[in-house]
Amino acid sequence: MIVKSTLPIGTIIHALRHSLGFFFAVSAVACAIHHHYPWEPNFQVSLTVIGLALSIFLGNRIRISYDRWWEGRKLWGRMINRSRIITRQFLNFIEGSVDDKEAIQELHERLVLRHIAYVHVFRVAMRKQSIPDDEDCKKYLTEEELDQLSRESNPCNALVQMQGDDLQRAAQKGWINEHRLQQIDLSLVELLDVQGGCERILKTVIPTNLTYFPTRLVFLYGIILSIGLVKALGWWTIPTVLVVGFIFRIIDLAGKLIENPFSTFHYGLPLYAISRTIEANLCDRIGHEARPVPKQVDGILM
Repeated sequence: MIVKSTLPIGTIIHALRHSLGFFFAVSAVACAIHHHYPWEPNFQVSLTVIGLALSIFLGNRIRISYDRWWEGRKLWGRMINRSRIITRQFLNFIEGSVDDKEAIQELHERLVLRHIAYVHVFRVAMRKQSIPDDEDCKKYLTEEELDQLSRESNPCNALVQMQGDDLQRAAQKGWINEHRLQQIDLSLVELLDVQGGCERILKTVIPTNLTYFPTRLVFLYGIILSIGLVKALGWWTIPTVLVVGFIFRIIDLAGKLIENPFSTFHYGLPLYAISRTIEANLCDRIGHEARPVPKQVDGILM
């Protein structure tokens, strides 16, 4: 995710070079034809109405994309908070006699480290990457767990089930009472709610009519604008159409860049930095050495 306050305008112009080339070409052709074969366009008022309608259409497009992006950020914010809460519950709610101290400490560590693995596996799943190829996943999962996850249709859900199984065995040994077990179960439910919300965003695409038509309509408006302004502006039609077309294409492009909040592109959410933040917070609680949280590089946080 880009976190610096400025954007590289040169990079943006380069990304839109084909669009700007199209606007330059149609406006130049309109000017050249009008220079040799003048006409009297009489739909300047219509241009304003069409431009207003197009701006509303594009505004709706970017609003839908931003709603998806912002909801994804809120869900991962809940993941951070719930990870801290459930770790405290693991460490404070599970207790036993002095003879069980070593076994309970081992259980504490296993539950917390598996939750760290859950967060990394969740990140990998949201970005459609491979769990065995991710070093962070392999760091906190045993070979047996990796093998089991490879056979699961939803590895994140399988990890939550493993947590529940360990908690159930702890309850059978008397290390955790029923009320506290219910409290931890509510935290596990919260994790699955967050996971389900993110999966809904990932698997529900924006309707095609909201992604296909805006770009085509911007180009069509560039043609109509060139024809409608050439009588009044002459050769100044070219820079006018370039500026107007650039503005509309920027709005259209902004919607496309943020419609998938979990992508690895610069405008996606910094899931790696978030998951590493959770990892560092949880490692501190069990006395493990925490790796430093990634910092932004050239104004970009992954």
